[in-house]
Amino acid sequence: MSKRNDPHYTWNLKLLFKDLKDSEVKKQRDAAEKEVKRFVKKWKDRQDYLQDSVILKEALDEYELWSRKFGTDGGYSYYLYLASALDQNDPVLKAEINKVTESSIKLYNEIQFFLLNLTKVDKKTQQKFLKSKELREYKHFLEKTFRYAPHTLTDSEERIMNFKSKPAHSNWTR
Repeated sequence: MSKRNDPHYTWNLKLLFKDLKDSEVKKQRDAAEKEVKRFVKKWKDRQDYLQDSVILKEALDEYELWSRKFGTDGGYSYYLYLASALDQNDPVLKAEINKVTESSIKLYNEIQFFLLNLTKVDKKTQQKFLKSKELREYKHFLEKTFRYAPHTLTDSEERIMNFKSKPAHSNWTR
């Protein structure tokens, strides 16, 4: 008997989605994609947020909302990983996880410009942002982002690394 059918291990995943074919999955994934496209359209060709604390606050608020509310898949991968924990041998779940991971990476690659641009801010501006009253709630996030600056690659190189991360991690843990 699989853990999925054992009452001791059964979680009520229906609180997230009814099943893999739940119409809400597509709605949430479409909403996540739409929000990424909106964010990219608004911020990709702009540089003003890299100098002005007030404008950066606006961009960070939008980025945080996207991350919290949508992410790259509308919360579907969370559901899939929980379902997979209950039945690790389910080939349908494995295939769905792979499909969602690939589409999530594509979406993340679209929006990663924002963090990469932040890592390129000069030290003087970084200090200004870290001391900014407007950006107080993002201080830790900015500190962390600036700390990773020396380790970030170009956008195209980061895209490649994003696609390699899942198979590399899977192979390492296996």
